[in-house]
Amino acid sequence: LCSLIKNDITKSANRRLIESGAVQINNEKILNPFEIIPLEKETKIKIGKRNFYELL
Repeated sequence: LCSLIKNDITKSANRRLIESGAVQINNEKILNPFEIIPLEKETKIKIGKRNFYELL
């Protein structure tokens, strides 16, 4: 999912972001890069400190 949102970052960099706790979905930290996450309407995604996204 991170690769689709920010396609300028490599897969390994995305994996490191997730493992370091820099990715949140609906204000819940994601720590497992291989976890399957069900997406709902209006899902809020935060990558790092300043990157906020909302899926409608």
